Amino acid sequence: MFHTDILFTGFYGFKNSGDDAFVEACSWGAHNFWNKNNIRFISNKQNLPDTIISVKGYPFSIPKTYGFQSQFLLQNTDYLISGGGSTIHSKMRADNIKN
Repeated sequence: MFHTDILFTGFYGFKNSGDDAFVEACSWGAHNFWNKNNIRFISNKQNLPDTIISVKGYPFSIPKTYGFQSQFLLQNTDYLISGGGSTIHSKMRADNIKN
């Protein structure tokens, strides 16, 4: 249920057209080049743009649980791709999913 083929981490879901275009390009590319349809972005689903290939966000929209959900999703994915806006811009905390 929570397993994903590819987990994308980045700055998504803030209605920024460049980052929203990246979500569309990633979902399309994962489907067409890697034959992967079960992909997820570290973001609230309701904030992600509508894409041609369906994408998922956090499983639950419960405030203050996104850190836990990120760690859980990281353990239940085949691949992690970090990209799409402000991915590595400063020293990361030890509990950061990208670290």
